[in-house]
Amino acid sequence: MTITTKHSTRRQLQTANATAEQARARNSALRERFPSRSAEAWWPATAQSADDVLRRLTAPPFLPAANATRAGRRRGVAKLLRWLSSLPGDTWQQRWKASRAEEIPGADWTDLPLRFLRQRWAVAVV
Repeated sequence: MTITTKHSTRRQLQTANATAEQARARNSALRERFPSRSAEAWWPATAQSADDVLRRLTAPPFLPAANATRAGRRRGVAKLLRWLSSLPGDTWQQRWKASRAEEIPGADWTDLPLRFLRQRWAVAVV
């Protein structure tokens, strides 16, 4: 004999319903269990030319399905590389560090390249 249940109650997901305090405790435990790696000072990809980096970042696995998204991503990567190339350093990593963007919280770091592009190339940044 087979019993079919039309409706069953679901257990609530713990992570979706966690309080901020529970989330902080969970994240702290995860950081202890999986400590971050130290950042490498250099690796071959950081020394590639702007054209090579653009080609790599606009190809699989970074290739979005929509044509409009692909075009926008290509323009965005090109603009970001233009900004980074204006900074001191021999590699993209050194230029990124010179930008001090990591010291700016959240997405506010994007103001740095946007300001640069507006000033230098009078680019309408969308």
